Amino acid sequence: WESCWMNDERSRIEIGWVIAGQLDEADYQAVKEAHDQLTTVLSDWFPEFSWHMPMVRRPELVTGAREEPVVLLDRGRDERATHHWDFALVVTQADFITHYKPFAVAIVSRGLDLGLISTSRIDPASYDEDVAHDVRIKDMGGRIESLALHVLGHLAGLHHVEHTDNIMLDLRDVSELDHMNGIRENQKATLGNWLRQIADTRLEEVEGTPATWLGFYVRSAVLNRHEVYDAVWQARPWEYPRRLGRLTTAAVSAITVFMLTAEAWDFAISQSAKMTVMLSLVAIAMTTMFISRRQQLFVRRHRRGLSEQRVVANVSTACIVLCGMVTTYVLMFAAILLTGSLLFPEDLVVAWSHSHEVATWSDYLRFSGIAASLGLVIGALGASFEEQHHFRHVTFVDEET
Repeated sequence: WESCWMNDERSRIEIGWVIAGQLDEADYQAVKEAHDQLTTVLSDWFPEFSWHMPMVRRPELVTGAREEPVVLLDRGRDERATHHWDFALVVTQADFITHYKPFAVAIVSRGLDLGLISTSRIDPASYDEDVAHDVRIKDMGGRIESLALHVLGHLAGLHHVEHTDNIMLDLRDVSELDHMNGIRENQKATLGNWLRQIADTRLEEVEGTPATWLGFYVRSAVLNRHEVYDAVWQARPWEYPRRLGRLTTAAVSAITVFMLTAEAWDFAISQSAKMTVMLSLVAIAMTTMFISRRQQLFVRRHRRGLSEQRVVANVSTACIVLCGMVTTYVLMFAAILLTGSLLFPEDLVVAWSHSHEVATWSDYLRFSGIAASLGLVIGALGASFEEQHHFRHVTFVDEET
């Protein structure tokens, strides 16, 4: 009875396991072994939590030998929302289509609280056809457990280390997984603090929850502001101009034409500073919303209504895209201001502007703001033609391991 009482008192943590696609018998047994081992390890490390790891099989989710990670992230997100898990691990036999590395055996999405694991390259049978069935199960089970711990570490905000026996080793070869089972005290403390935040009662389960859609969103975003910040930081949206080639190409092409057009200089310089700032803010807001909806980045409303997890995912996504647009705008503004001041002398600017007799720094600033705003809008149109999987990968995937 005392044990039952303790279980009732401990905070509950749920990690859902989704088996996506068909797994052969050795793969499935290895997943089950990793599942049991992970439960034991986490219970030993954090006995203050009650650990629950339901497992569901979804053979219809994967039919090919290779799969886009964002497709599995979408399906894992749906499973997580349906079952109200704290986070989820999707395990598949399919190889991942990567965008940053030659290959990956795991994918991490901090914004969605999801991790993907592929058994394709960690299976000893992939390089030794004669390996025994029991050896396959044992080796894969340990490797899946190590990958699961590595994924949870990334979700908690842990960084890579160089110690080969640590769960956060920056993996270079799958054989290194056989030794990745240790954790430092500071890593354990960080992981524990994150778990305590995860284990808090969700807002939709608390009496007195805001009844309106807006109130629920605001309250959830404020309560989970640190989680939103961490998701944005892990996504690195300031790399949007480098990662999204069509956005950058369209924006640069547009501002190049603007800078060589007398009418554009005349129009921009004739605007007030207040109008320039307003147009800049409107351009950033509109492009953020346009791209988010065009690329279908937001989590759709679940039939059970609003949830704190859905709010955090959508707010994180909006902030990621917003930061990406702000970064693109700032870089364009700086490039236009620098190029304009160096290549376009004051007498040329005066000749192109019918309302000014003397060109000042404020004229260059206004032109830079207007041109950057228009460039951002055209860049967003270019970004809408980005291959959807690639754009979603840039937004949602924090780590290819």
